[in-house]
Amino acid sequence: PNSVIDGALRDRVRRWLMTSDLSWRTLPTPDDSPVQTVEALKKTVEDILARHGVRHTIEWYVSGEPFYTPPGELSQAAVDAISAVTGAAPQLSTGGGTSDGRFIAPLGAQVVELGVTNATIHKVNECVRIEEIGLLHRMYRGVLDRLLA
Repeated sequence: PNSVIDGALRDRVRRWLMTSDLSWRTLPTPDDSPVQTVEALKKTVEDILARHGVRHTIEWYVSGEPFYTPPGELSQAAVDAISAVTGAAPQLSTGGGTSDGRFIAPLGAQVVELGVTNATIHKVNECVRIEEIGLLHRMYRGVLDRLLA
């Protein structure tokens, strides 16, 4: 600092000014209503900050609304195809993480995500087992055969 005053001012600003980038996901429920809507999430955050007397400014950016595809023709075709290929009944779940389906679902389309097991997704040296690519091809083909029959 140029002076003691500059240093003291910088320390005060450091205590009072915080910038954060946070990422929250809202989760849909099987009855097609979000557990927490984007608006409810905003209210919860605002209420917590107000309760603690935090002066703040928040710029919200929503990259995608939560969605839920109820069981239907597409999910049944996927379940049947997966069962036929693997011999095991899959479990329908919304627990897979952030989905690009959030961009398609608002158009009214059914959304099912089906892919390989991937413990290294989005990591350095991301990879999948070669055998799974063949299984996935058979599953996709099975879904299409069922939908187009």
